[in-house]
Amino acid sequence: MDPNSIQAVREAYTTIVHDQTTSPTVSKLNQLRHFLLSNGFLQDDPRFRDIYAMADSSPSNSETPPASPASSDSTPRASSSIKSRASFDIPLAENVVDRAFNGGLAIPDLPRFMAGVRNIFDKVASQVSGGKVASYIPQLASVDPDLFAVSFCSIDGQRFSFGDSNVEFSIQSCCKPISYSIALEEVGATKVHQHIGREPSGRSFNHMSLLDRKIPHNPMINAGAIMSSSLIQRGNPLYKRFSKVSKVWTQLFGGKRISFNNSIYLSEKETADRNFALAYMMKEAGAFPEGTDIKDTLEFYFQCCSLEADSDRMAIMAATYANGGVCPLTGETVFEASTVRNCVSLMASCGMYDYSGEWNFSVGLPAKSGVSGAIWVVVPDVGGFCCYSPCIDSIGNSRRAVEFFKALSDTYAFHMLEPARLRGLKNDPTLSPLPRAGVMKSSKRNNSNTSGNSGKSAGSGEDEEISVATQLARTLSLSNGNITQSPMSDSVGPSSPVRHALSVSSGLSTSSTSARSGAGVNSKLVPEGMERSSSKGKFRKSVVEWFNKKEEEELGGR
Repeated sequence: MDPNSIQAVREAYTTIVHDQTTSPTVSKLNQLRHFLLSNGFLQDDPRFRDIYAMADSSPSNSETPPASPASSDSTPRASSSIKSRASFDIPLAENVVDRAFNGGLAIPDLPRFMAGVRNIFDKVASQVSGGKVASYIPQLASVDPDLFAVSFCSIDGQRFSFGDSNVEFSIQSCCKPISYSIALEEVGATKVHQHIGREPSGRSFNHMSLLDRKIPHNPMINAGAIMSSSLIQRGNPLYKRFSKVSKVWTQLFGGKRISFNNSIYLSEKETADRNFALAYMMKEAGAFPEGTDIKDTLEFYFQCCSLEADSDRMAIMAATYANGGVCPLTGETVFEASTVRNCVSLMASCGMYDYSGEWNFSVGLPAKSGVSGAIWVVVPDVGGFCCYSPCIDSIGNSRRAVEFFKALSDTYAFHMLEPARLRGLKNDPTLSPLPRAGVMKSSKRNNSNTSGNSGKSAGSGEDEEISVATQLARTLSLSNGNITQSPMSDSVGPSSPVRHALSVSSGLSTSSTSARSGAGVNSKLVPEGMERSSSKGKFRKSVVEWFNKKEEEELGGR
């Protein structure tokens, strides 16, 4: 936005939240509305629901209503009645709006990030197939195998979705981290881990095996989740136990309600021989707390697996975990930070069944999958994703969702163990755009639909291809020229001048004496057309100028 528009947005927001005597003009209110939407704050966001309601109830710009008592001019003004609603949390909303004005949001340039994610989504949708819908639970076998959805929510509550994001699906094993977290909150980690281990099993999710201590390996497999269920609201009747879990899910969703599918529940019960066997195996081993009712525990476990949600709500939940247990949309602390740390740690090592090791190697993010075809992923201190596609592989993970997150990790610097010198070679959407005229000139991001549910985003692969140059230029600018040598992944960036230019980094390694002193750039590594200089500052400027020039050439050739 240009400075005048930003000033108009600031004035409208200040009037709404602080001035009880004056209403903002309709024009400024509409600019504020656009500003919020473009930053991913959707109309159902409880922090801004009243602002959107005010905008929707105000006269159009073409109308000229009578002047309000607070104003003697004839400029159309918005209704002021909505801003006094108790549901409008001014401090919570103001905090995030201030950061949006200052470029301090978790994803500063959301439209560009949306375009990149949309590009990955479209490629996976068109190129990835295979797998089968889960059939061992009869009700799941009737699901449309072509459904595909991706949703994202940042730790600031910036949201977007693509595909079938409003279609509810059975949560299944995606409930296991939440049940484990509730158990941790209620009885503490020491008590929980007297009955549940913290080790990957290396076996299928319903394998008949226990640790040497005669307890289930971890809470992310069936045996461990059954044990978690036995620890929640102990001594209370089933309806109170289920009510507790439902309330926590609603808190994780920012006030959006969780659904329950009774048909799935009945189907789960009718095909539960293996889960009954697991429970009685643990009972025989003395793994359960004393006095545990096996039948009630299994009933409760089946109920938790039969909850339903869509990818949008699941992404909000994932963002709550990414935000240390605080829901981005409400500011409510759902789980303590220590609970989140423990849960996310086990999601990273055990959340993808016996594919967890490969997942951690390839994707490097805490995740939990379910046989319904959903995978939710935590990007710590950034946000949360949920991807849903019903066709699963032989392990029980969604084929398309796995490939989507592989491509996401290849493209963006999200891997938990990404070294700093590799991060510079990937797109980092958490960085503010480099303030240079023309960098974003060809971006079609203004045509993006923030809700992401209708039509294809105008952003495309072409935009993302050149972003590596922008990111490296940004890294140079922020690091004062201290670039480190990095191998170039085949999956990152274009292959021509940009890939060649990245090799200049080895001449400026921060670990070398020559780099720290600003002396001696290896002339063999400097691309043709780039000025060589013994001055680190001049060389950094030369690199940035060279990338800008190459980027403009690529833009001109499109």
